[in-house]
Amino acid sequence: MDEKTNLPSVGSLVVCTATKVLDHGAYFKLDDYQNIEGYMPIGEVSSTRVFDINDIIKVGRRYVCKVIRVFPAKMQVDLSLKRVTEKERKETLIEWKRKQRALKLIEIVSSKTKYEKNRIIEELNALLKEKYEDLFSIFEALAREGEKVIEEVKLPSEIKKELLEVAKEHIKIPKAEIRGEFSLTSLHSSGIKIIKDIISKGESNIKEIHGVTNIEITYLGGGKFLLLIVAENYKIAEEAFNRFMFTVSNISQQQKVIFSYKRVQ
Repeated sequence: MDEKTNLPSVGSLVVCTATKVLDHGAYFKLDDYQNIEGYMPIGEVSSTRVFDINDIIKVGRRYVCKVIRVFPAKMQVDLSLKRVTEKERKETLIEWKRKQRALKLIEIVSSKTKYEKNRIIEELNALLKEKYEDLFSIFEALAREGEKVIEEVKLPSEIKKELLEVAKEHIKIPKAEIRGEFSLTSLHSSGIKIIKDIISKGESNIKEIHGVTNIEITYLGGGKFLLLIVAENYKIAEEAFNRFMFTVSNISQQQKVIFSYKRVQ
């Protein structure tokens, strides 16, 4: 577990597990912090009157709480449940669960290679400042794009290889496919070259869309082509498809090329 040794700040959201419930309040273990106890007065449990705290707080159950006071000398914080919005609760839990999944994958790599877990975390954290929102995003990118994601990370090659294998084994990237048939007709003497350039520009314009995993363009004959776009979800696939057709349509008009398209199953 990648537990923090410092204290959380006032106003921060923490994931914690109830350890003891009393008439006047409840005690919690802060899941991401070492040896820090949280206490929640009964007045911070709910915005409505609480007749029995046991109806709301259950020992062993996990909660998202807000830190309202910090006592460094006691290594203790006071917590509030009623000050956490539903949006904050959901977002914090999603973030926390993604972190736990990433740490579990790192533990697997560490166990297989006997390489120190904290060293792996430290090196992967360097990528977070660049383009990844959390550790799990790095594993998702590894499963999707391969070892190039971590080629600049200062880890031994065998560790990088194991990170890639673990990512591909444990993370399934969802796929959505969209197909479309389009035709391009040019009466110009250099029509073939013009059409190739139009298709190339359309393809280049969607290659950098994050989440697009594959683009295939197949010539069907008679000036007709089949476009296949594979992406992580339908929203991304739809964006790529529409952008491709929009680009090809605009350039075709400029080059006086006849263009049409339709979606196919």
